[in-house]
Amino acid sequence: MRITERADSRRLSRADFLRLSGLTATAVLLGTGELQSGRAYAAPSFAADPFSLGVASGDPEHNSVVLWTRLAPEPLAADGHGGMPPDPVTVRYEVATDHGFHHVVHDGAVEATAELGHSVHAEVRGLRPGYEYFYRFKTGADTSCVGRTPATFSALYVVTPAQVSGAASRAVIPSGTGCAKSAQASIFSA
Repeated sequence: MRITERADSRRLSRADFLRLSGLTATAVLLGTGELQSGRAYAAPSFAADPFSLGVASGDPEHNSVVLWTRLAPEPLAADGHGGMPPDPVTVRYEVATDHGFHHVVHDGAVEATAELGHSVHAEVRGLRPGYEYFYRFKTGADTSCVGRTPATFSALYVVTPAQVSGAASRAVIPSGTGCAKSAQASIFSA
């Protein structure tokens, strides 16, 4: 069977396919922060807690989970950038089997960029299904609160401590138990 000229004009050459595949993969890696530019500040200094919005986890698979945080020392800053400069920042994360992080089973680093609101999405793979894990983020001298997540979620009920009021507020969100460090964070996570 002969292919018509019209169909041939829409065919993608192998070189074009590989070029587009490479661009797509690069865009995905840059979007998740997994591909670091090398220009991020590894040890930034903040006037206030950069993890003021707390941490969360979600998008569970049988052996993986996505960890989330957003750097925002001033979450309600008038500039809309959470009090962050336009520079990228290296954020490290740790996953452990215990709350004290004596048995770290996974760690890594991602680049938080202004283009993504200095948010971090770390996809952690290789977790044992049905086990409970604890996670936290670090940047410079600052460490986030500790979140808790099972590798496979069975419930969507989360207790989020609100540090400002000293009381626990409850919200139904599709994630593991995260933590919020301020009233603003409770508003954003509920």
